[in-house]
Amino acid sequence: MNILHTWKDFFTFLLAPSTDSIEQSPLKKSLTTLYIFILKVIVVIIIGLLTRVLFGGTDARILNATLIHTSVFIAVFAGVFEEIVYRLSLTKFNPLYFSISLAGFTFIIIKKLYFRNMLLENEGLVISALIAVASFPLFYLIVKKFNTNLESFWKKHFGIVFYISALLFAFSHFFNAKELQLSNLKSNISHLFSALLFGYLRIRSGILAAIILHVIWDLVL
Repeated sequence: MNILHTWKDFFTFLLAPSTDSIEQSPLKKSLTTLYIFILKVIVVIIIGLLTRVLFGGTDARILNATLIHTSVFIAVFAGVFEEIVYRLSLTKFNPLYFSISLAGFTFIIIKKLYFRNMLLENEGLVISALIAVASFPLFYLIVKKFNTNLESFWKKHFGIVFYISALLFAFSHFFNAKELQLSNLKSNISHLFSALLFGYLRIRSGILAAIILHVIWDLVL
């Protein structure tokens, strides 16, 4: 697919998300990732301009609280970890994938809502990781018990699953700021669109493509 066909396919996909993938060669996967990256840049610029016009300039204190000058390690960790948590299970229902995502999301919830800090900050890091690891087998046992029902829901209502995943991704980033204010929602608009792009790419080209795009974007940011 060329760049315009890829963009059209993305917006068409948003109307009815499904787990249907497209057989792609490594070259086509690379091109799809590039095309989605370009679309992300364009949309982020547009969103930035619109929020500036509608809400005024972004408060520097909010930027300082929400943006991290990431090292390569942090960018890679965030890209891999967040894609596993939010996008690994965006495929045909898989109990293992879903349980891993739930355990990872538990870690995020504890760090951001209880300890009110970023994923790799020292406070609460060990205990959050231990709780997440300990919760994994429990999640897996529960998911396996209700596997038939969950698989049926996944198949019939995958669009709901897809958009819930995107909303949770954006919601979790709202808590990146130390001071919780409604004005912080402005930055979450781009996070929501990012989640839609990453989710689309995960389904069309695989989890590795989504991880690569996420890492590249974090490094550019």
